Amino acid sequence: MFLSFSAFAEVTRSLKDFLQAANSAGYNILFSSALVRPYYQVTFDKQSPITLEQIQTALTAYDLELKAAPNDSFLVVSTLLPEIVSPPESTLDNDSTIEEVVVNASAHQFQMMYINSSLSIDRENLSKKPAIANDALRVSSRLPGSANNGVSARSAIRGGRENEMLIMFNGMRLYDPFHLHQFNQLFSVIDSRSIDSIDILTGGFPVTYGDRLSGVTVLNTTPRGTVDDSKELGFGLYTASYLQTLSLDQHNLVISLRRSTIDLFLGAVEHDLGTPSFADMHIQYQFDIDQERTFQTNVLWFGDDLSINNSNNTESVDSTFSSFYTWLSYRREQDNGPTTETKVGFTAIKDDRKGFVNKPQMVTGSLADDQEFRVYNLEHTRKYNFGNSLLNVGASYRYLDAEYGFHSTLQIDPHFTNVSNFERSEIRQFKETELGHQLAAFVSYKHRLLQQLYVEAGARIDTQDYLSNGWSKQVTPRLNLLYRFSSAGELRIGVGKFSQSQGIHELDASDGIQFFQRPQKANHYVLSYKQSFSHLDLKIEAYRKITDEPEFYFENLADPLSIVPELQVERTQVDPSRVAAKGIELSVSGDWRGNEFWLNYTRAEVKETVDGSRVRRSSDQKHAANIGWSRQFRDWQMAVESTYHSGWPTTQLTLNASGNAEQTVRNDRRLSHYLTVDVKGTRQWKLNHSKLRVEIGVTNLFNRNNVIGTEYNMANGVLKNSDRKALPIAPFIDLFYSF
Repeated sequence: MFLSFSAFAEVTRSLKDFLQAANSAGYNILFSSALVRPYYQVTFDKQSPITLEQIQTALTAYDLELKAAPNDSFLVVSTLLPEIVSPPESTLDNDSTIEEVVVNASAHQFQMMYINSSLSIDRENLSKKPAIANDALRVSSRLPGSANNGVSARSAIRGGRENEMLIMFNGMRLYDPFHLHQFNQLFSVIDSRSIDSIDILTGGFPVTYGDRLSGVTVLNTTPRGTVDDSKELGFGLYTASYLQTLSLDQHNLVISLRRSTIDLFLGAVEHDLGTPSFADMHIQYQFDIDQERTFQTNVLWFGDDLSINNSNNTESVDSTFSSFYTWLSYRREQDNGPTTETKVGFTAIKDDRKGFVNKPQMVTGSLADDQEFRVYNLEHTRKYNFGNSLLNVGASYRYLDAEYGFHSTLQIDPHFTNVSNFERSEIRQFKETELGHQLAAFVSYKHRLLQQLYVEAGARIDTQDYLSNGWSKQVTPRLNLLYRFSSAGELRIGVGKFSQSQGIHELDASDGIQFFQRPQKANHYVLSYKQSFSHLDLKIEAYRKITDEPEFYFENLADPLSIVPELQVERTQVDPSRVAAKGIELSVSGDWRGNEFWLNYTRAEVKETVDGSRVRRSSDQKHAANIGWSRQFRDWQMAVESTYHSGWPTTQLTLNASGNAEQTVRNDRRLSHYLTVDVKGTRQWKLNHSKLRVEIGVTNLFNRNNVIGTEYNMANGVLKNSDRKALPIAPFIDLFYSF
């Protein structure tokens, strides 16, 4: 759970979000979207308290006003249409509530449009969190239930694997949206300054999302009615960037460009680590045709050019990676009819990689891996509002094609041939073209049974038809309940089935697999309670996730940071018959006398059943905690945050009396615990017609050696091991010039 930090006073937002901010400040204002249109704007000082006079002034500009209602509430009514001054109370309340309430049990929402005391962070303040390169997904990875190795920007959720998280950006599914993905996926591809909201759903998520087992990350850019005219240049230790937003009548434009600066700084010093570089671009254009209809188009491109060696030059990789996305959407919001949206999109991914490993007396090898994927998608959704009920239906179709080309050579020393548990050929070659179709449909019905009880029931059907595997179908019903107590408490219950098919881009060709596996299936059970006090929010949540049909996968027993993992001697195949994850999460946040603080704690367990034995999964972390504090000190906004979790499970390699390597029981021991302290400060200067902002900080302030794995090498017939560590102390500084 994270808090919002106030740093910039005057902002322009939609009138709807201004009214929501007023409600968060203690008012009870009811309004209908028929009167408060999404593109109405208001400029206000978000550091000053919102008054009734300010609210009335904002409404007057659009021929609206406040009318007193029972229970110390207010109605927004029209001054031009007296016949709707007093709409039926139940209809108005339901119309504004049933669409906005989040019923699913595990929803961590970052609403960036207004200040909320518990789960809120806006787009300006997202960059105030201590994170290398202001990475938005690094910030969100500190939520309860997340497991992160301290190097990657990608996280696993509630005992799942990393590929079990669905990532959506402006309604489009992204496949592996991380830079340097062949080198532990160090950065996400979206500039955090262009993000308007992040929603993280970690369990019991609704049927509108599917084909992933563990959770959903939803990234949204600035909605209509809230785009300011601005240009900003940025330069820092990790990226250089340009961000422009433009609003003209019914037209909105956002342009975001970034390139890495790591290669520039590394080129100025002597080193033998290689030259990693990356870049990304996002362009969004939106046209408000009229009060009901909106057209939007997006173009997203990101790519890497990577040539890198590991620290002792036993591994090297040359890689080029490029992803291109474009999608068009048409949305219509009718006052007396359904809200409909149609989306057409195209995705193209190209991934070329060459890798080498040379560990004397252990293994030598090389690989060449060329992959191309294309996805054509069409989606349509319709939402019907029936007063105190909401019906949501949708369908999607994807046509996919893939080209795989793989060649490898591998020579493992005879003393190490028994470490792996699957056949490993000296020469492996694979070339294949795959075609496929994916269809999905869902129906969701949300209803308010009583004044304080909400029910959301739905079902989803996902089908796949791959050329090599044939047709398969999964049906996943889900149910979520929300009960709101009069004492500002909320009880949520979620149960449901979830499925995940193997994507056409996820074939394990580099490990010798030439077929797609059957879809996985899991059951989620979630119980959550949240209580809000005057200066404090408390949330406790228990979950259980059972996967009875998991897929097999490959991992390295000891070294999670290998840049050529398929060629290592400790490569192993994990084929569980069942995966069981359970945990309890506690979140506390609040503010007191200008101090904002947050605390998250998780007690969790995830185990796999392999050959009849229950084994800890490599992402199992028994204890995890995150604590932070922030405060405004005159011109500086300061934040301090610390993250802790239990050490990762690991497997030890040893040599027996004959000099042959053998593994102990998989994941039978733990590494030392992980702990970091991160700090950040932000200051802004107003110039004549521009602004200058500096963001400076340090991650892993005390340079703690956080061990996350072990690398093994042979020296003079002796098996040597060295610690693999998470990121050391890492300063960061970024300068932004707005004009």
